[in-house]
Amino acid sequence: MSPLLKIGYIAANGILITPPACALIIFSSEVIYNTYGATGGWIQALALCVPGDVLSGLSLSGPDMFSPLGIVEDQQLGGIVMKITQEIIYGTVLARIFFPWFRSGTDKLIRYQVLTELNKYRKGRNG
Repeated sequence: MSPLLKIGYIAANGILITPPACALIIFSSEVIYNTYGATGGWIQALALCVPGDVLSGLSLSGPDMFSPLGIVEDQQLGGIVMKITQEIIYGTVLARIFFPWFRSGTDKLIRYQVLTELNKYRKGRNG
């Protein structure tokens, strides 16, 4: 795939797909992921990462024990962090594709200009 098509593909993805998803998470006034707010859902989700015998001795109330934010605010903060991280990654990838492509075109242009000037000089000198 040519660098220009890669840039177009990444830009289209960054414009069409991810902003609506991040906007839904950031601007939602309701909890989207009920796992963290549902009774018992938090323990079930945590059981995927922590052995059951460790969880049985703990009295966990949910994600609020780890953060002073409410569930909706935590979700919105997560959406903001995801969007900022996404923009940094997209910007880095676009820069890694764009600058080498731009430099190669600039090098060709400079070579063309130098050769044109050299030919003019030779014609003027020989003529």
